Amino acid sequence: MKIILKLLFCFFLFNNINLSQSCGFGSDYTSISVQVHNTNLEIPYGQSHVSGTATVFYYDCEPNTSSDLFVFFDGSLISSYGNPNHIVFSATEPGQYNLYFVLRNLAGNTLDTENHIITVTQEDPPPPPPTLTVSISGPSHMGFKESGTFSANVSGGTGSYSYTWKRNGHVVSHSSSVNIGMGGSETDILVGLTVVSGTQTESASKTVYYQDGPIDPVANFGNDELAINKEVKNFLLNQNRPNPFNPSTKINYQLKEAEFVSVKVYNSIGKEVSVLVNQNQSAGSYSVDFNASNLPSGIYFYVMRAGDFTATKKMLLLK
Repeated sequence: MKIILKLLFCFFLFNNINLSQSCGFGSDYTSISVQVHNTNLEIPYGQSHVSGTATVFYYDCEPNTSSDLFVFFDGSLISSYGNPNHIVFSATEPGQYNLYFVLRNLAGNTLDTENHIITVTQEDPPPPPPTLTVSISGPSHMGFKESGTFSANVSGGTGSYSYTWKRNGHVVSHSSSVNIGMGGSETDILVGLTVVSGTQTESASKTVYYQDGPIDPVANFGNDELAINKEVKNFLLNQNRPNPFNPSTKINYQLKEAEFVSVKVYNSIGKEVSVLVNQNQSAGSYSVDFNASNLPSGIYFYVMRAGDFTATKKMLLLK
């Protein structure tokens, strides 16, 4: 009769708490059953912890008994309920942890235990974006009041870019390309570009030199119009270096064939201020120094004439 009553009790207990196992015939025990949903956890990159869960049931096949379930994670008590069904545990560091379940009766006697090893890892940081590189494409020389288009050549970074263009230090655009002109009172201009992509910032610059064709500035200085003559191939007048200068600079030129050559310097209103060369010269390369120690700061033009060839360059004296 006792056996029949115990079987009926266990059948009643199973059907009322939806256990995953039942008390067997002649059973006289109390036990726990744990389902850990994931024993391998990973702390996401940029986060401080990761959490896991477990579902717990216990089976009491001894009538007229009472018991409590204690749950420990990494040695710390995280739950002590009569019959917990859902357990949450958290880890802040990579490693292996014990998730330990203990079922005890009111007298403190251990009725059943179950232990699970939880492995916690740290997600690796994402790889850094490729190194940001920046360069500028566009003309290296421009003539009087001429303009040119300058474009950003960008690679690497995150693929998302912001642009800042500067002309002689002043911001002129935030697009991927910009149109910049050579002013009437300038010799060289500095085109600057700064690109930002994520946490990376890179800059590039390009010096654009003033360069006219073969012109005669003396004829029309009053209205800033410069007469352009046809250039003879292989006769060449180079830009002075350094430029700007104080007080001396060097001018290089080339002759295709022997000619009577003159190299003269004019101020901004077309007045001749210096004669550097005025003689017959053979074909070849030449260099002449210009010393402006007795002249005020400002824009000057130097003109080379050799037979039918005429060329003019602009230079800046800064004292």
